[in-house]
Amino acid sequence: MKRIHLNIILAALAGAFLASCGGKNEEKAAPSQGEFQGTPVVLAPLEERDFTRYLTLKGTLEAKDRVIVSSRVNGTLEKVLVEEGDAVQEGQVLFRMDERTFRDQVTVAEATLAAQESAVEVARAQVEKAQASLHKATLDVERFRRLFQKGNVSANEVETYELDFQEAKADSTLAQANLAAQEAQVRLARASLSIARKSLEDCTVKAPMAGRISARLQEPGQELGVGTPVVEVVDPTLLRAVASLPADYYASVLPGTTTLRLGDAKGKALKEVTVTDKSPDIQPGLRTFQVRGLFSVAPGESLVPGQLVDISVALEHAHGFAVPLSVPVRRSSGLLLYAVEEGKAKAIPVQEGITQDGMVQVTGEGLSAGGMVVVEGQYMIQDGDAVLVK
Repeated sequence: MKRIHLNIILAALAGAFLASCGGKNEEKAAPSQGEFQGTPVVLAPLEERDFTRYLTLKGTLEAKDRVIVSSRVNGTLEKVLVEEGDAVQEGQVLFRMDERTFRDQVTVAEATLAAQESAVEVARAQVEKAQASLHKATLDVERFRRLFQKGNVSANEVETYELDFQEAKADSTLAQANLAAQEAQVRLARASLSIARKSLEDCTVKAPMAGRISARLQEPGQELGVGTPVVEVVDPTLLRAVASLPADYYASVLPGTTTLRLGDAKGKALKEVTVTDKSPDIQPGLRTFQVRGLFSVAPGESLVPGQLVDISVALEHAHGFAVPLSVPVRRSSGLLLYAVEEGKAKAIPVQEGITQDGMVQVTGEGLSAGGMVVVEGQYMIQDGDAVLVK
Protein backbone atom coordinates (compact mmCIF):
# COMPACT_ATOMS: atom_id res chain seq x y z
CA MET A 1 0.00 0.00 0.00
CA LYS A 2 2.81 2.36 0.91
CA ARG A 3 4.68 1.39 -2.32
CA ILE A 4 1.59 2.33 -4.42
CA HIS A 5 1.30 5.79 -2.85
CA LEU A 6 5.04 6.41 -3.42
CA ASN A 7 4.73 5.56 -7.11
CA ILE A 8 1.78 7.92 -7.47
CA ILE A 9 3.74 10.75 -5.89
CA LEU A 10 6.79 10.14 -8.12
CA ALA A 11 4.66 10.06 -11.26
CA ALA A 12 2.99 13.32 -10.32
CA LEU A 13 6.38 15.03 -9.77
CA ALA A 14 7.68 13.75 -13.13
CA GLY A 15 4.60 15.01 -14.93
CA ALA A 16 4.94 18.42 -13.34
CA PHE A 17 8.62 18.55 -14.42
CA LEU A 18 7.87 17.58 -18.00
CA ALA A 19 5.02 20.04 -18.22
CA SER A 20 7.32 22.75 -17.00
CA CYS A 21 10.00 21.90 -19.61
CA GLY A 22 7.53 21.64 -22.47
CA GLY A 23 6.06 25.04 -21.73
CA LYS A 24 9.49 26.69 -22.00
CA ASN A 25 10.19 25.01 -25.36
CA GLU A 26 6.92 26.21 -26.78
CA GLU A 27 7.74 29.77 -25.84
CA LYS A 28 11.09 29.59 -27.70
CA ALA A 29 9.70 27.93 -30.82
CA ALA A 30 6.78 30.30 -31.28
CA PRO A 31 7.80 33.91 -30.61
CA SER A 32 5.04 36.39 -30.48
CA GLN A 33 4.22 38.57 -33.47
CA GLY A 34 5.68 42.16 -33.45
CA GLU A 35 9.26 41.21 -32.54
CA PHE A 36 10.41 41.18 -36.34
CA GLN A 37 11.48 44.73 -37.29
CA GLY A 38 12.99 44.15 -40.81
CA THR A 39 16.05 42.86 -42.65
CA PRO A 40 19.24 44.41 -41.25
CA VAL A 41 21.03 46.73 -43.72
CA VAL A 42 23.91 49.22 -43.68
CA LEU A 43 23.71 52.62 -45.41
CA ALA A 44 26.48 54.80 -46.85
CA PRO A 45 26.38 58.11 -48.72
CA LEU A 46 26.88 58.34 -52.49
CA GLU A 47 30.30 59.69 -53.50
CA GLU A 48 31.12 61.95 -56.43
CA ARG A 49 34.39 61.43 -58.26
CA ASP A 50 36.15 61.54 -61.62
CA PHE A 51 36.31 58.36 -63.67
CA THR A 52 38.65 57.36 -66.47
CA ARG A 53 38.12 54.36 -68.71
CA TYR A 54 41.44 52.70 -69.48
CA LEU A 55 42.48 50.14 -72.07
CA THR A 56 45.43 48.22 -70.61
CA LEU A 57 47.92 46.34 -72.76
CA LYS A 58 51.59 45.47 -72.94
CA GLY A 59 54.07 47.99 -74.27
CA THR A 60 57.76 48.77 -74.29
CA LEU A 61 60.03 51.66 -73.42
CA GLU A 62 62.36 52.90 -76.15
CA ALA A 63 65.18 55.39 -76.03
CA LYS A 64 64.29 58.41 -78.15
CA ASP A 65 67.96 58.98 -79.00
CA ARG A 66 69.88 55.85 -79.96
CA VAL A 67 72.99 56.13 -82.15
CA ILE A 68 75.10 53.37 -83.68
CA VAL A 69 78.62 54.79 -84.00
CA SER A 70 80.47 53.31 -86.98
CA SER A 71 83.92 53.41 -88.52
CA ARG A 72 84.41 56.39 -90.78
CA VAL A 73 87.46 55.06 -92.60
CA ASN A 74 88.70 51.74 -93.95
CA GLY A 75 91.39 50.21 -91.80
CA THR A 76 92.34 48.39 -88.62
CA LEU A 77 90.55 49.04 -85.34
CA GLU A 78 93.32 50.01 -82.93
CA LYS A 79 91.54 50.70 -79.59
CA VAL A 80 88.05 50.64 -78.10
CA LEU A 81 88.02 52.87 -75.04
CA VAL A 82 84.57 52.07 -73.61
CA GLU A 83 82.69 49.05 -72.27
CA GLU A 84 78.99 48.22 -72.23
CA GLY A 85 77.20 50.19 -69.52
CA ASP A 86 79.77 53.01 -69.42
CA ALA A 87 78.41 56.53 -69.13
CA VAL A 88 79.86 58.83 -71.78
CA GLN A 89 79.77 62.54 -72.44
CA GLU A 90 79.31 64.22 -75.80
CA GLY A 91 82.71 64.50 -77.48
CA GLN A 92 84.33 61.71 -75.45
CA VAL A 93 86.63 59.42 -77.47
CA LEU A 94 85.01 56.01 -78.07
CA PHE A 95 87.54 54.23 -80.32
CA ARG A 96 90.52 54.79 -82.61
CA MET A 97 91.54 53.35 -85.97
CA ASP A 98 95.18 52.76 -86.99
CA GLU A 99 96.43 56.20 -88.10
CA ARG A 100 99.74 55.34 -89.80
CA THR A 101 98.50 55.14 -93.38
CA PHE A 102 96.47 58.31 -92.97
CA ARG A 103 99.39 60.26 -91.49
CA ASP A 104 101.46 59.29 -94.53
CA GLN A 105 98.66 60.46 -96.82
CA VAL A 106 98.64 63.82 -95.04
CA THR A 107 102.43 64.13 -95.48
CA VAL A 108 102.18 63.38 -99.20
CA ALA A 109 99.31 65.82 -99.62
CA GLU A 110 101.21 68.58 -97.83
CA ALA A 111 104.27 68.05 -100.06
CA THR A 112 102.12 68.04 -103.18
CA LEU A 113 100.49 71.30 -102.14
CA ALA A 114 103.86 72.93 -101.49
CA ALA A 115 105.10 71.87 -104.95
CA GLN A 116 101.98 73.20 -106.63
CA GLU A 117 102.23 76.50 -104.79
CA SER A 118 105.84 76.83 -106.05
CA ALA A 119 104.67 76.11 -109.58
CA VAL A 120 102.14 78.90 -109.23
CA GLU A 121 104.89 81.35 -108.27
CA VAL A 122 106.86 80.34 -111.39
CA ALA A 123 103.77 80.75 -113.54
CA ARG A 124 103.14 84.20 -112.12
CA ALA A 125 106.71 85.23 -112.97
CA GLN A 126 106.20 83.95 -116.51
CA VAL A 127 103.02 86.00 -116.78
CA GLU A 128 104.85 89.13 -115.63
CA LYS A 129 107.65 88.49 -118.17
CA ALA A 130 105.19 87.88 -120.98
CA GLN A 131 103.25 91.03 -120.09
CA ALA A 132 106.47 93.07 -120.15
CA SER A 133 107.38 91.67 -123.59
CA LEU A 134 103.87 92.39 -124.83
CA HIS A 135 104.10 95.97 -123.53
CA LYS A 136 107.40 96.56 -125.39
CA ALA A 137 106.05 94.92 -128.58
CA THR A 138 102.97 97.12 -128.37
CA LEU A 139 105.06 100.30 -128.12
CA ASP A 140 107.33 99.22 -130.99
CA VAL A 141 104.54 98.36 -133.42
CA GLU A 142 102.70 101.60 -132.68
CA ARG A 143 105.88 103.64 -133.29
CA PHE A 144 106.62 101.92 -136.61
CA ARG A 145 103.04 102.34 -137.72
CA ARG A 146 103.39 106.10 -137.23
CA LEU A 147 106.72 106.11 -139.03
CA PHE A 148 105.26 104.15 -141.92
CA GLN A 149 102.43 106.66 -142.23
CA LYS A 150 105.06 109.40 -142.52
CA GLY A 151 107.02 107.37 -145.12
CA ASN A 152 110.06 106.96 -142.88
CA VAL A 153 110.05 103.12 -142.83
CA SER A 154 109.13 100.41 -145.22
CA ALA A 155 106.15 98.09 -145.02
CA ASN A 156 108.45 95.11 -144.40
CA GLU A 157 109.81 96.75 -141.27
CA VAL A 158 106.29 97.37 -140.00
CA GLU A 159 105.33 93.77 -140.69
CA THR A 160 108.32 92.56 -138.64
CA TYR A 161 107.14 94.49 -135.61
CA GLU A 162 103.55 93.39 -136.22
CA LEU A 163 104.72 89.77 -136.01
CA ASP A 164 106.70 90.51 -132.83
CA PHE A 165 103.58 92.07 -131.30
CA GLN A 166 101.37 89.07 -132.16
CA GLU A 167 103.96 86.67 -130.77
CA ALA A 168 104.24 88.62 -127.50
CA LYS A 169 100.46 88.74 -127.23
CA ALA A 170 100.23 84.94 -127.67
CA ASP A 171 103.00 84.39 -125.12
CA SER A 172 101.10 86.54 -122.59
CA THR A 173 97.87 84.60 -123.17
CA LEU A 174 99.73 81.30 -122.79
CA ALA A 175 101.43 82.44 -119.59
CA GLN A 176 98.11 83.49 -118.08
CA ALA A 177 96.52 80.15 -119.04
CA ASN A 178 99.44 78.31 -117.45
CA LEU A 179 99.01 80.38 -114.29
CA ALA A 180 95.30 79.52 -114.15
CA ALA A 181 96.12 75.83 -114.59
CA GLN A 182 98.71 75.93 -111.81
CA GLU A 183 96.29 77.75 -109.50
CA ALA A 184 93.70 75.02 -110.22
CA GLN A 185 96.32 72.42 -109.28
CA VAL A 186 96.86 74.26 -106.00
CA ARG A 187 93.14 74.17 -105.24
CA LEU A 188 93.09 70.45 -106.03
CA ALA A 189 96.10 69.87 -103.78
CA ARG A 190 94.47 71.80 -100.97
CA ALA A 191 91.29 69.74 -101.33
CA SER A 192 93.35 66.52 -101.28
CA LEU A 193 95.13 67.71 -98.14
CA SER A 194 91.80 68.57 -96.51
CA ILE A 195 90.48 65.10 -97.30
CA ALA A 196 93.64 63.46 -95.97
CA ARG A 197 93.48 65.49 -92.77
CA LYS A 198 89.78 64.69 -92.36
CA SER A 199 90.50 60.97 -92.81
CA LEU A 200 93.24 61.22 -90.18
CA GLU A 201 90.87 63.04 -87.87
CA ASP A 202 88.17 60.40 -88.50
CA CYS A 203 90.48 57.74 -87.13
CA THR A 204 89.53 59.06 -83.69
CA VAL A 205 85.78 58.66 -83.19
CA LYS A 206 83.93 60.56 -80.45
CA ALA A 207 80.51 60.23 -78.84
CA PRO A 208 77.88 62.25 -80.76
CA MET A 209 75.82 62.69 -77.58
CA ALA A 210 75.83 62.02 -73.85
CA GLY A 211 74.43 58.68 -72.75
CA ARG A 212 75.43 55.10 -72.02
CA ILE A 213 77.14 52.43 -74.10
CA SER A 214 74.45 49.85 -74.81
CA ALA A 215 76.59 47.61 -77.05
CA ARG A 216 80.25 47.08 -77.95
CA LEU A 217 80.22 45.38 -81.34
CA GLN A 218 83.88 45.15 -82.46
CA GLU A 219 87.26 44.37 -80.89
CA PRO A 220 90.75 45.81 -81.56
CA GLY A 221 92.66 44.27 -84.44
CA GLN A 222 89.65 43.76 -86.68
CA GLU A 223 89.70 45.11 -90.23
CA LEU A 224 86.75 47.43 -90.72
CA GLY A 225 85.14 49.14 -93.67
CA VAL A 226 83.48 52.51 -93.73
CA GLY A 227 80.13 52.24 -91.92
CA THR A 228 80.95 49.15 -89.84
CA PRO A 229 79.14 49.49 -86.45
CA VAL A 230 81.52 49.59 -83.48
CA VAL A 231 79.52 50.80 -80.45
CA GLU A 232 75.96 51.88 -79.71
CA VAL A 233 75.09 54.87 -77.51
CA VAL A 234 71.65 55.47 -75.98
CA ASP A 235 70.30 58.32 -73.91
CA PRO A 236 68.48 56.63 -70.96
CA THR A 237 67.09 59.91 -69.65
CA LEU A 238 64.64 60.49 -72.52
CA LEU A 239 62.35 57.54 -73.23
CA ARG A 240 59.28 56.83 -75.29
CA ALA A 241 56.45 54.52 -74.19
CA VAL A 242 55.17 52.58 -77.22
CA ALA A 243 52.03 50.43 -77.48
CA SER A 244 49.90 48.99 -80.31
CA LEU A 245 46.14 49.55 -80.06
CA PRO A 246 43.25 48.01 -81.99
CA ALA A 247 42.10 50.13 -84.92
CA ASP A 248 38.70 50.76 -83.25
CA TYR A 249 40.35 53.19 -80.82
CA TYR A 250 42.16 55.32 -83.41
CA ALA A 251 39.77 58.29 -83.14
CA SER A 252 39.78 58.13 -79.32
CA VAL A 253 43.52 58.77 -79.01
CA LEU A 254 44.40 62.46 -79.24
CA PRO A 255 48.08 63.47 -79.20
CA GLY A 256 48.71 66.14 -76.61
CA THR A 257 45.55 65.18 -74.69
CA THR A 258 45.28 61.41 -74.17
CA THR A 259 47.32 60.09 -71.24
CA LEU A 260 49.18 56.83 -70.74
CA ARG A 261 49.53 55.28 -67.29
CA LEU A 262 52.62 53.08 -66.99
CA GLY A 263 52.78 50.16 -64.55
CA ASP A 264 55.01 47.18 -63.86
CA ALA A 265 54.10 43.49 -63.99
CA LYS A 266 52.98 43.60 -60.33
CA GLY A 267 50.50 46.39 -60.95
CA LYS A 268 52.61 49.13 -59.38
CA ALA A 269 52.07 52.53 -60.99
CA LEU A 270 55.30 53.89 -62.44
CA LYS A 271 54.48 57.08 -64.32
CA GLU A 272 51.79 58.93 -66.24
CA VAL A 273 52.68 60.53 -69.57
CA THR A 274 50.86 62.29 -72.39
CA VAL A 275 50.60 60.82 -75.87
CA THR A 276 52.98 62.80 -78.08
CA ASP A 277 52.12 61.13 -81.40
CA LYS A 278 50.39 58.17 -83.03
CA SER A 279 50.76 56.29 -86.29
CA PRO A 280 49.55 58.29 -89.29
CA ASP A 281 47.73 55.20 -90.55
CA ILE A 282 46.49 51.76 -89.45
CA GLN A 283 48.43 48.64 -90.36
CA PRO A 284 46.20 46.74 -92.81
CA GLY A 285 47.18 43.23 -91.75
CA LEU A 286 47.15 43.60 -87.97
CA ARG A 287 44.47 46.31 -87.83
CA THR A 288 46.48 48.13 -85.18
CA PHE A 289 48.24 51.45 -84.77
CA GLN A 290 50.98 52.69 -82.48
CA VAL A 291 50.76 55.35 -79.80
CA ARG A 292 53.86 56.92 -78.30
CA GLY A 293 54.44 59.06 -75.24
CA LEU A 294 57.76 60.87 -74.73
CA PHE A 295 58.96 61.53 -71.18
CA SER A 296 62.06 62.28 -69.13
CA VAL A 297 63.37 59.82 -66.57
CA ALA A 298 64.08 61.41 -63.20
CA PRO A 299 66.97 60.18 -61.01
CA GLY A 300 65.87 57.13 -59.04
CA GLU A 301 63.12 56.06 -61.43
CA SER A 302 63.45 52.41 -62.45
CA LEU A 303 62.66 52.94 -66.13
CA VAL A 304 65.13 51.80 -68.80
CA PRO A 305 65.13 51.30 -72.58
CA GLY A 306 63.74 47.92 -73.63
CA GLN A 307 61.66 47.51 -70.46
CA LEU A 308 58.29 45.75 -70.83
CA VAL A 309 55.50 47.66 -69.07
CA ASP A 310 51.74 47.70 -68.73
CA ILE A 311 50.39 50.73 -70.57
CA SER A 312 46.88 51.89 -69.70
CA VAL A 313 45.48 54.26 -72.32
CA ALA A 314 42.92 56.74 -71.03
CA LEU A 315 40.09 56.53 -73.57
CA GLU A 316 37.21 58.28 -71.77
CA HIS A 317 36.74 60.66 -68.83
CA ALA A 318 33.56 61.21 -66.81
CA HIS A 319 32.35 62.67 -63.51
CA GLY A 320 29.55 61.08 -61.51
CA PHE A 321 28.37 59.04 -58.55
CA ALA A 322 30.51 56.15 -57.42
CA VAL A 323 29.67 53.03 -55.41
CA PRO A 324 31.73 49.90 -54.73
CA LEU A 325 31.35 47.20 -57.37
CA SER A 326 29.51 44.94 -54.90
CA VAL A 327 26.73 47.43 -54.12
CA PRO A 328 24.49 47.43 -57.25
CA VAL A 329 22.10 44.44 -57.39
CA ARG A 330 21.35 42.85 -60.76
CA ARG A 331 17.72 41.72 -61.01
CA SER A 332 15.68 40.55 -63.96
CA SER A 333 14.36 44.11 -64.26
CA GLY A 334 17.85 45.58 -64.44
CA LEU A 335 20.51 47.04 -62.20
CA LEU A 336 19.28 48.46 -58.86
CA LEU A 337 20.45 50.44 -55.89
CA TYR A 338 18.39 50.46 -52.71
CA ALA A 339 17.57 53.43 -50.54
CA VAL A 340 15.47 53.42 -47.34
CA GLU A 341 12.29 55.44 -46.89
CA GLU A 342 10.15 55.17 -43.74
CA GLY A 343 11.72 51.86 -42.78
CA LYS A 344 11.20 50.25 -46.16
CA ALA A 345 13.51 49.43 -49.05
CA LYS A 346 13.13 51.59 -52.15
CA ALA A 347 14.59 50.26 -55.41
CA ILE A 348 16.34 52.83 -57.66
CA PRO A 349 17.01 51.70 -61.26
CA VAL A 350 20.51 52.76 -62.37
CA GLN A 351 22.87 52.36 -65.30
CA GLU A 352 26.51 51.45 -64.81
CA GLY A 353 29.28 53.41 -66.47
CA ILE A 354 33.04 53.34 -66.10
CA THR A 355 34.61 50.91 -63.62
CA GLN A 356 37.82 52.05 -61.94
CA ASP A 357 39.76 51.08 -58.81
CA GLY A 358 36.98 48.86 -57.44
CA MET A 359 34.30 51.52 -57.93
CA VAL A 360 31.62 51.79 -60.59
CA GLN A 361 30.00 54.91 -62.00
CA VAL A 362 26.18 54.86 -61.65
CA THR A 363 23.54 57.16 -63.10
CA GLY A 364 19.79 57.27 -62.56
CA GLU A 365 16.87 59.38 -61.37
CA GLY A 366 16.71 59.96 -57.66
CA LEU A 367 20.47 59.92 -57.09
CA SER A 368 21.98 62.91 -55.33
CA ALA A 369 25.28 63.81 -53.73
CA GLY A 370 25.34 62.50 -50.18
CA GLY A 371 22.20 60.42 -50.70
CA MET A 372 22.20 57.25 -48.58
CA VAL A 373 22.10 53.86 -50.29
CA VAL A 374 22.26 50.31 -48.95
CA VAL A 375 25.81 48.93 -49.09
CA GLU A 376 25.27 45.80 -46.96
CA GLY A 377 22.26 43.50 -46.95
CA GLN A 378 21.00 44.64 -50.36
CA TYR A 379 20.90 41.10 -51.75
CA MET A 380 18.41 40.05 -49.01
CA ILE A 381 15.72 42.65 -49.76
CA GLN A 382 13.19 43.55 -52.41
CA ASP A 383 11.41 46.83 -53.18
CA GLY A 384 9.04 47.63 -50.29
CA ASP A 385 10.56 45.19 -47.78
CA ALA A 386 10.84 46.27 -44.18
CA VAL A 387 14.48 46.97 -43.23
CA LEU A 388 16.37 47.66 -40.06
CA VAL A 389 19.17 50.20 -40.47
CA LYS A 390 22.15 49.29 -38.37
